Amino acid sequence: MARSLIDDRALIPAFRLPQRGGIVFDVTDYKRKKNLVIFVATHPTVPFLTALDEACAALRVKNAVVALITGCDPVVMENIHQAHRLNFPLLCDPEKRTISRFVSALPDEKIASLFITGRNSEVFFQFLGSEVSELPPFGDIVKSLDFIESQCPECL
Repeated sequence: MARSLIDDRALIPAFRLPQRGGIVFDVTDYKRKKNLVIFVATHPTVPFLTALDEACAALRVKNAVVALITGCDPVVMENIHQAHRLNFPLLCDPEKRTISRFVSALPDEKIASLFITGRNSEVFFQFLGSEVSELPPFGDIVKSLDFIESQCPECL
């Protein structure tokens, strides 16, 4: 059974992964600037990706950057990204090196997890399952971001 390797209120692991167009997503670029909503999903579904894309506007209003890390093939993910015009970083980690810094799992085990951080990269909320359908509704993620912002009076 998969388990999280990150304790609540611990710092999210620093990582860099390529995204579309050769740009590198570096999580440290957002420290002290943005809340992070990081999904880790080894088998994301197209309906989940398109629903996440629709929810991104509400999450961005909460000063959040949304990204999804997947172990799927980069070519397949690029095709999905283009076909559905996704507006969030879809980060491929086929060797699962970055994923293994978030979650401990068996080699072929499905993982669907969510990590929500404050602006200082401190993990406030996390959820772990095996299917993206087990993750909390996007409305609950917005509420989590509201709570995080309430804990940072100087950020308001």
